[in-house]
Amino acid sequence: GHVLGQLLQRGYQADGLVPSASLARLVRKHQEQHPGKPSRLFECRFEDFPVDENAHKYDVALFSESFQYISMDASFALLQKILKPGGRLVICDFFKTAHHGDGGPGDGSFGGGHPMAEFYRKIKTTPFELIRDEDITARVSPNLQLVNDLLLNTIKPVGLTLDKYLGDNYPKLTWIAKKLLRKKLDKANYKYFAGNRSKETFERYKTYRLMVCQLKG
Repeated sequence: GHVLGQLLQRGYQADGLVPSASLARLVRKHQEQHPGKPSRLFECRFEDFPVDENAHKYDVALFSESFQYISMDASFALLQKILKPGGRLVICDFFKTAHHGDGGPGDGSFGGGHPMAEFYRKIKTTPFELIRDEDITARVSPNLQLVNDLLLNTIKPVGLTLDKYLGDNYPKLTWIAKKLLRKKLDKANYKYFAGNRSKETFERYKTYRLMVCQLKG
């Protein structure tokens, strides 16, 4: 809703899409701040977007860290139907690098993202032309270091303190809970509390891109 609100504030006519009812309520609050500007909100998955009533309607489709959640086949097929000829697809999102799955330190600590190489292969099979491809990873990755510091220096000590309290006062229940949740706890520890969510790890396994693609014709 924040991006939608910014577009409306700048004078654009823009619609939004969100699959979550709770998030949709937040988006509508942004829309209400611009009562004089028409803006629709589609509360559905992108794959279920009402194509027939919006065929070739839009000049631009913008994905802000949301392209990764939709299969590329579904995205490109639907976008061809709702964009005008010459319309543009703008993607600001992260993708998996060629290092993904190499088993190195921190591999798998960051989820999400389509493989970058697969995106390049896929777009060549579509009527979209990639006219801008900017790597902004180095501008985004310092934020990950801040998150990593918060996890290790604040959240982890609190968790250890809570674990000790529960272990001292409810040893049997704590042991049972850990036994039942061992795999999930180990996964969470690897992802969040082993120091893997660092700037360096992110830059190895993810590439953050700002891309603009134009629909031919």
